[in-house]
Amino acid sequence: MTQHFDITAWTDYARGLVDPTARTAMQVHLDTGCDACRRSLTVAETMMSFAAAEADQAPPAAVVRLAKAIFPVSAATTWRELPRLFAQLVADSLAQPLPAGVRAAAAAPRQVAFEAGDYAIDLRVQRERDARDLWLVGQVQARDGSTPSAANAPVALFLDEALVAQTTCNEFGEFQVHCPAGRAGQLSIAVDGGQRRIDIDLSTVVAHGRSRPRRDDA
Repeated sequence: MTQHFDITAWTDYARGLVDPTARTAMQVHLDTGCDACRRSLTVAETMMSFAAAEADQAPPAAVVRLAKAIFPVSAATTWRELPRLFAQLVADSLAQPLPAGVRAAAAAPRQVAFEAGDYAIDLRVQRERDARDLWLVGQVQARDGSTPSAANAPVALFLDEALVAQTTCNEFGEFQVHCPAGRAGQLSIAVDGGQRRIDIDLSTVVAHGRSRPRRDDA
């Protein structure tokens, strides 16, 4: 059976973070004509291009002031009006015993999993090389394995209740958000057609050290 690669692997591929052996294997897989993986790579490359160009697209201060005057209700206010589902941490790669000979300081990406209502959220925390900034790469799926209803769902990052970044899930419920300076905050995902939002507390995810996954007995 052909092994596919997920969006996090293709994001690392696009950013040049995979080792030569893995890169060769992924390229060979692409050469076989896998449309699903080709789409994931295209999404990762598009996100990178958008993020790189975004810094050069800042509007003039006068335009910003005019826009705020025309649209006084902020996006943050709109998010706050949505009923909330609080995500619960159910798995954390840092909670797993380290193999013999592996140092705790190894820069392996952290993998965490959350559950909220009928949804499961997988999140990968990737720290930039020689930088404090983080990339949060995730996917929202239905817990029962049915077709995810998070396609095109808005995603927002809040720091100290201020909206600092927004993006949108792709057709597979996958997303990527830049977290400046590795600061803890809150990740929100609008689901059910924008009728509710999932809130993920990033304080234990962004912070160093181990967290303790917990699952309610329901």
